[in-house]
Amino acid sequence: MKPIQHAACLCALSALLALSPAVALCENTPAENRQAEDDRLQTGKQANLRKLPNKKSDKLETLKKGSVLTVISVSEINGENWAYVRAQSGRDGYILYELLEPVPTPTPEPTATPEPTPEPVAAEITDGVSLSDSIGGYTPILRDGDRTSRIDYRAGNTLRISSETPIAALYLYWYTPCEAFTVHTAARDVPGGEYGFLHEYLALPEAVTELDIEFSGLSPLCEVRLFMTGAAPADVQVWQPPCEQADVLLLPSHADDDVIFFGALAAQCVDRGLAVQVAYLVNHYDWQPRPQELLDALWTMGIRNYPVIGPFPDYYVLSLEAAQQSFGEENVIAYQVGLLRRFKPLVAVGHDREGEYGHGAHRLNALALEQAVVYAADASYDAESAAQYGVWDTPKLYLHFADENPIFLDVETPLESFGGKTAFEVASEAMLC
Repeated sequence: MKPIQHAACLCALSALLALSPAVALCENTPAENRQAEDDRLQTGKQANLRKLPNKKSDKLETLKKGSVLTVISVSEINGENWAYVRAQSGRDGYILYELLEPVPTPTPEPTATPEPTPEPVAAEITDGVSLSDSIGGYTPILRDGDRTSRIDYRAGNTLRISSETPIAALYLYWYTPCEAFTVHTAARDVPGGEYGFLHEYLALPEAVTELDIEFSGLSPLCEVRLFMTGAAPADVQVWQPPCEQADVLLLPSHADDDVIFFGALAAQCVDRGLAVQVAYLVNHYDWQPRPQELLDALWTMGIRNYPVIGPFPDYYVLSLEAAQQSFGEENVIAYQVGLLRRFKPLVAVGHDREGEYGHGAHRLNALALEQAVVYAADASYDAESAAQYGVWDTPKLYLHFADENPIFLDVETPLESFGGKTAFEVASEAMLC
């Protein structure tokens, strides 16, 4: 490092003394000369670069705040610390050291988190498959694509599946909810039928070329699809059990009511990340393939928690009185109270009091629900469900076409989780199922 008193500095000082006799040479003689601790500092505010280490010396350059300087040396002169520096312009000069500060360490650009590589979609195994069972059933109907034909298996029956291509997953369609069953593989056993899903996807612990399904009770099997290793294809419904607790409980009467009257709402709730549970009043097990289509429609609307299928047959009722006689109003209320207590929804949604177009089951469903939200909070009503689930005071109940405090859905805004489709478009697609 150069000391302050170099030849150029002495010449400049001589010239200064000649012009300004009042400035004494001793005032610019450094008492201490030291190397800067940091070679690069920046100005903390606007400052002047001077020719000599003196506030009255000529200004060589005005430096903006944040100007980065290379520090050559630092000297104490008459109680002031002066830095001899080189500016970015290449000019050397002096600046008070107190006007300098460390150059901030640049904030590194955040490293983008790499997107996980999606698992390849599993290919379906269509050839080189053979099925045989212990009852001599006509097993080709289990691979014909018809979800209404079936073989009724019972306790102790078995179905063997062999494939030239290793099987990594099964997708089973049932006519009605099956009893529990076990898939036996060389690796280990896989249980099935726990939740009574009509469409059940089972991933195996490892791919195998042969497996046996052992049934424990009545299990009407319609169709068997087999897949290689990989993620389930988009048309395979990997259902989750019903919600532990639902944000929204939808209570349609029938399959297709879910889409026609509640489909746009369901899509919007799913898009907002709400837990949506659907619970039907009736079942359609005697009207195939309507139960299959019901699941297809819910899946299209983004519902992933398996619905509750009601205990009531699909009675043909044209009036409220006929519905009350067929279903039994108290039976419907008790069923709905159990649902409200089980799922503890923040919002329950039901039919129009007038049944939309006068449908008796719709009317009964709505009128019973108004009573059920009151009874669900009453521990003295239906002690059995109160003991099982506890009581529940439903914060909000909405009925289709109700006059009190109406809200209107925006069904034309694109929904991100549905790829920009509107709620109306999602419901329209579900209606085609």
